[in-house]
Amino acid sequence: MCGVDAIQFLTGCTFGKGNLIHKDYGKMVFSFYDRWKGTGFRMLLCPNVSGDLGSELRGLMKKAEEGTASEEERTRIQFLREKLQDRYMNSDLEEMFIVTETASPAPKPARILQSLRCEACGEMAMESRTRRFGGKTLCLPCFEKVEQKA
Repeated sequence: MCGVDAIQFLTGCTFGKGNLIHKDYGKMVFSFYDRWKGTGFRMLLCPNVSGDLGSELRGLMKKAEEGTASEEERTRIQFLREKLQDRYMNSDLEEMFIVTETASPAPKPARILQSLRCEACGEMAMESRTRRFGGKTLCLPCFEKVEQKA
């Protein structure tokens, strides 16, 4: 999602450092926390910020994905993307987002866990991403190969 790319660029938070957590609920909502102060806020992208341009773009994108868009429609897609980018870049934050208090406490800081060697493939995996099966430590892909429910 482009919004996550922007957050990483603007804040320096990343998945790798563990201070960016992605919960895929299919929404354009972002929560920010200050662990030191115990405060946070939630930003929801206003549904109407893209307006008619966004509606038209979504319709044309569907046609493009289905392979039924004409050359003229593909050109229109590019034009609409540029117009929307311009709208987003020049809108006030108050126009783009609904800001509220967070409903949940700040997530716990990331923990550095031990790496364990998978006894099937030999690769190292974070301890919390391994499973014990048949007396062996397995990484998730190897576990899925032998576990009958997967």
